[in-house]
Amino acid sequence: TSLTWKRGENGTPDVTTDGGQISAANVIFQYVNYPIVGYQTEGPIPMAQLVGQGNAVIVSAGTMVKAHWSKPTAAAVTAYTDANGTPISLTPGQTWIELAPVGSGLNSH
Repeated sequence: TSLTWKRGENGTPDVTTDGGQISAANVIFQYVNYPIVGYQTEGPIPMAQLVGQGNAVIVSAGTMVKAHWSKPTAAAVTAYTDANGTPISLTPGQTWIELAPVGSGLNSH
């Protein structure tokens, strides 16, 4: 068994052109605000706020950890820490970051 997170939709695996299922070693659910930054004919245009701080959930190496994210400036690298403020180590390999709206739930299978 691999400790990777496999991507699929509605029970169907998402695969690459060679038939392998798309997967990642880490998945980060970073909860961000989406203020409206403008309007177009189809309606409002939301934009993820990536500077600031908030909650996150990190799944890596078969575990799920509640985390805190912070990015003080646009040029800074986002930091992910645990409840004690210790940086969270990720498994080497591909990492997906889901920019989930604040208040949304986590639904993973």
